Amino acid sequence: STSLMPSPIPSNIPSSLPSLSQSPSMSPFISAEPSISAMPTTLNTVVTLELLTDMFPGDTSWLLIDNDKESVIVSSGPGDGETYDAGRLYSFTWTLDRCTSYTFTIYDVFGDGLSDPNPGYAEVKMDSRKIAETLGRIDGNFGSDSSISIFICDKDLTSSPSTSLMPSLNPSNIPSS
Repeated sequence: STSLMPSPIPSNIPSSLPSLSQSPSMSPFISAEPSISAMPTTLNTVVTLELLTDMFPGDTSWLLIDNDKESVIVSSGPGDGETYDAGRLYSFTWTLDRCTSYTFTIYDVFGDGLSDPNPGYAEVKMDSRKIAETLGRIDGNFGSDSSISIFICDKDLTSSPSTSLMPSLNPSNIPSS
């Protein structure tokens, strides 16, 4: 017989119909559905150096310093065995820690920068939300050296929420819709 009244003795046998609860569960639940987070998921960002050499590229060298650690991250030029071609555009990509201070410095042994006879430049950029944002640019005759300070600590570096198939370490107790 079928009864609509609850039994005074609970059963451990699952019913064939699923039950739904209106209140959120307070225990973690692993779901195959992706979770969406509006918090940045990375502690670093990608920065690019574009270097257009002048007609005397053997005079040019540069370095990137992590100011917090007081150490050279990367250096390039004749002293490092690097040679550049005249009037050519080079691109270097770095992955830098966010909220860390860096300095990019370019040097010219002759003291006329990237100016003779066709001027060059050094430009440091960050791709943010699919748009290249210039962090600093050094043009033409900068003398013997010139620097760009780099500090990226924007809380809004994540262009869109991230999706993860892994369960969250801090499950939400807000019910999903």
